[in-house]
Amino acid sequence: MKSKPKALSKLQSKIAASRNDSTLFSHLYIACQVRSSDLDQFFAHENQLYPPALSPSSELHFGAKSDLLVCLEAVNPSTQTVPDVEAAILDGSAVVNMLRTRNVKTFVEYVSVVFMPFIYSQLFNANRVDVVFDRYHPTSINCLACKKRGTAVRQQVSTSTPIPRNWHDFLRSDQNKTQLFCFLA
Repeated sequence: MKSKPKALSKLQSKIAASRNDSTLFSHLYIACQVRSSDLDQFFAHENQLYPPALSPSSELHFGAKSDLLVCLEAVNPSTQTVPDVEAAILDGSAVVNMLRTRNVKTFVEYVSVVFMPFIYSQLFNANRVDVVFDRYHPTSINCLACKKRGTAVRQQVSTSTPIPRNWHDFLRSDQNKTQLFCFLA
């Protein structure tokens, strides 16, 4: 009777990967010395199936967009004055995730009390405001990230439908988001 191979912990798998890398580098280094190859050229190539910076242990590494703010603020420090612009383009999905649904009971109230007042407030700094609702291709990395977060129960979106109690769970369903974005547009 065969026993199942024991799953390695993260630390054990990192140690095993390091040992494998060490062995590989030592063999290849010796080969470069014997054949008088260029070491800079040797180390210029990837030696792993999954690059560790992108994918530790064959799972895609997910970062947060907010991690980029430190880098961007260093390049362009924020100023207190808001420049006048011709047009502002808003990510409709981000706006929907950002705005709270407190004190509204139906989707039509959400549009008239929460969503549209926010959009109109953006006209103080721009002559025109465009709201863009994006979609993710089923094979994209973004779609993979959405699937990783989980799914939600499907709910109909109409003028008289009550707002769901857990807004972020509602937004986990692609069908809910698609119907909501059509309703808002």
